[in-house]
Amino acid sequence: MSILSLSLLVLAAISPAYAKVAKPVSCDPQNYCAGTAFDASLQKTHLCGDKRLGPVDFKTGDAPKAVWKTYVPFSKTCPGAFLGEFGKDQWYRYPPEDGFNLDSSGRPIKEKKTLTPGTLVDRFGGEGGKFLSPCGTPYEKRSLPPASLAPYPADPSHPFNYRVYKVIKDFPVSAGPIAPFFDQPGLGVQYKLNINVSMALKKGFFCFSFGFTMTGGDWVVEYLVDVRGGNMSQMGCVPVGFNGGIQPGRLLFAELTYRFGERHPILAYSLAAIVLQLVFGLPNIIAASVSVCLVGIFTGPFFATRGRI
Repeated sequence: MSILSLSLLVLAAISPAYAKVAKPVSCDPQNYCAGTAFDASLQKTHLCGDKRLGPVDFKTGDAPKAVWKTYVPFSKTCPGAFLGEFGKDQWYRYPPEDGFNLDSSGRPIKEKKTLTPGTLVDRFGGEGGKFLSPCGTPYEKRSLPPASLAPYPADPSHPFNYRVYKVIKDFPVSAGPIAPFFDQPGLGVQYKLNINVSMALKKGFFCFSFGFTMTGGDWVVEYLVDVRGGNMSQMGCVPVGFNGGIQPGRLLFAELTYRFGERHPILAYSLAAIVLQLVFGLPNIIAASVSVCLVGIFTGPFFATRGRI
């Protein structure tokens, strides 16, 4: 954990806003969708047919499970009461100060930070937004409403509206802990951009990253948590390490693969990855995490190109 992240979390811990989680609101479980805005055209895709309540089933598809596995959208109330507390003008009201947690004086806890090349960040939402988080931050730590999990019908290529980016040149942001809101604990880290994500892509600060590398990293995290008993809150670095190994592997072995042809180098990379996979099975989470990073390096040449926006 960086010194910046540690200091932000310490400030958040002593902040009174830490305890300002919404109070439970009663509802009638026999009339679960009372108080929602039903739309017949959305009844098969959105909970209660209301666009504000997110997808009917968000625990399927290709978005990394490590991100939403522990998320419970209505842990304290039913949808109608939830909308009564957090809804505004047919959508949502959001916390003040751009959603940053507040100190004892009511000021947002945030600092200037520079995202460096190779850093993986992600977001739930379109590219017109200005907020990102460290890749793999659990959904409940982002304090987002359930609607942010709903994909755009016109863009089915991003399940659950989830996008991952790799930083390719230094990019300044405001960083800080996220305030508890929407009946969620928050306190994950968010990055506020000065421009929206779409513009950052056009200016060459990010490249888009998704597919095999995120799916593989997702499987690794699920295995370490479910089978090996690891702590979900400590697993964020694992897919980052796996993804971080992919690109160096592409660069380091490009000349070797070209010089000797594909057959023998790919066989050698496969054998190395198999050996490292055996190390991954050892009863030591640190050794497993390091081996995953090295697996990323040796599997990088299998996927020689990456899309860039």
